Amino acid sequence: MKITFIYPDRGLGKFNQGIGYLSSVLKQRGHQTDLIHLKESVKPEEFRNLLKERKSDLLAFSVSTNKFDYALSLASWVKKDFGSPVIFGGIHPTISPDEVIKSESVDMLCIGEGEEALAELCDRLSSDRDITNIRNIWVKRNNRIHKNEIRPLVDDLDSLPFPDRGIFDREALVEMRERDAPFVIASRGCPHDCSYCCNHTLKKLYKGKGKYLRIRGVDNVLDEIEQLRSQ
Repeated sequence: MKITFIYPDRGLGKFNQGIGYLSSVLKQRGHQTDLIHLKESVKPEEFRNLLKERKSDLLAFSVSTNKFDYALSLASWVKKDFGSPVIFGGIHPTISPDEVIKSESVDMLCIGEGEEALAELCDRLSSDRDITNIRNIWVKRNNRIHKNEIRPLVDDLDSLPFPDRGIFDREALVEMRERDAPFVIASRGCPHDCSYCCNHTLKKLYKGKGKYLRIRGVDNVLDEIEQLRSQ
């Protein structure tokens, strides 16, 4: 099936590691992916034209808190004109899922790390199987919201394919523009509990679900750097 990621990113235009990992895992499972990277505000007709070009089976929004209202507007245009299934993922659906799922424009949401959950969802959708009991995924069905438990954290980060940078343009990949260098992320989780950060909330969410701070192997990180150099 074909999944289109929608990344409301007004004013930033940077590479999104989360989308990159999700895309690479989905491609590994035989699905197609592409991206609508919204670096500035779009009008409804512009957005509709972007969607018409793609003919996607699932629209996956990556949503931060400060872009939530904008993402809801985009999703409402989807529902009005296309009726395509919509899933919200990212930090805001993770820390405030009840707020997100109550929107009429949102059919599903993903809490926490989404690689395994989204891949399982797409596998089931593509074979017309039940999707109401997938861990990390909340689903609306028949006037009921199925709130599934969260699955364990990915323990071995080296088991994941490198993030898919191919669906982004080069301008988004070169984040440190003055140095013309992309970022590589070598770990997940954080040992700190800063009051201004959502990290303490994520730790509570994942309590008992595996080691929170995980670090990639040196060879694995170097291999990704070599891949970037070659590209």
